[in-house]
Amino acid sequence: MIPTYLALNDLITVFPAIGLGYYAVRMFLLTRLGRLEKGWTLIIVGGFACSLGFCFLTIQDLTTAYSIGYMFTDYAGTSFCALGLFLVMLGIRSQYSVWSLKSFDGLNKERNGRSLSHR
Repeated sequence: MIPTYLALNDLITVFPAIGLGYYAVRMFLLTRLGRLEKGWTLIIVGGFACSLGFCFLTIQDLTTAYSIGYMFTDYAGTSFCALGLFLVMLGIRSQYSVWSLKSFDGLNKERNGRSLSHR
């Protein structure tokens, strides 16, 4: 039998995980082509993978310890969470490179070069 505190903890935490997955899918469908698309797409897919992984890890608590179902949900949940975190990291890195000062410095130099050549 599942301890009450574990079941309550899983019930409380699975709702935000489902919400994260839901809004990740909705946001993925709204993304458009543009400068920020790559980073946001990685973050959205990573968020969905983390949500899916967390749901697998929650289901793990419902299975008998060290059974086939337990092992499958443990490996699947951990793998999806690791993949999701890696994708979120890459997406944030991509956003950082877009928004960093170096990116804007290059853009300003390009604009200044064009304005000087048009004179």
